[in-house]
Amino acid sequence: MTDTLEILRYEREVLRQLKSALFGEEPDAEHHLSLRGGDTLIRVEEVLLDEKAIGEGEIVILFRDLSRPKCLFRMRMEAVEPESSLDLAYADVWAGVIKANLEEAIVGGSEGFAECDPMSITDV
Repeated sequence: MTDTLEILRYEREVLRQLKSALFGEEPDAEHHLSLRGGDTLIRVEEVLLDEKAIGEGEIVILFRDLSRPKCLFRMRMEAVEPESSLDLAYADVWAGVIKANLEEAIVGGSEGFAECDPMSITDV
């Protein structure tokens, strides 16, 4: 049985690593992320850990496409990868997978990103 504290520690390390990958050394600055393979420029507004239940936490990324600034988008992904050893040394790898999935959803034109409702949050 996996220790609850170990899971929480891992989820929070993935969050820290992802924020570092997205925001660099300036966590309070306004961040525009130009995505490879496309002309899309997004502003990441918030990256957080939604701790639903132990071991079921999700990383949540809120962002805007600067060409449609009234639209707020949300991407969710598991904070702990399946079959994880919970070794903190690998948290940066999972954070990289989450960032790559964000880029793929946007550059690849996922259905959620193609359309938006300015009156609600659009999931991608």
